[in-house]
Amino acid sequence: MADVAHDGHQAMLLTSDNRYDTIFLDIGLPDVDGRDLCRRMRAAGPSKLACVVAVTGDERHVQEQSEYFDGAFLKPLTEDGFKAALNAC
Repeated sequence: MADVAHDGHQAMLLTSDNRYDTIFLDIGLPDVDGRDLCRRMRAAGPSKLACVVAVTGDERHVQEQSEYFDGAFLKPLTEDGFKAALNAC
């Protein structure tokens, strides 16, 4: 199953109601910091064990990957980067 959330609130609702194996999460969401959202997703819900991959436009976030992310990639995420992220999970 693949879903798209356009903000942190919608992402939290989706992960509260559905179990995902892999989540690609933008760190710079319009309404919440992606790192905080990842912490909340990991705390409870059916997706708490999902592989969470951060996608960011800031290279520092890739280098300083949060303990909550299983991987981090720079935008734009290329096809090769997407495959590498899935393989890392």
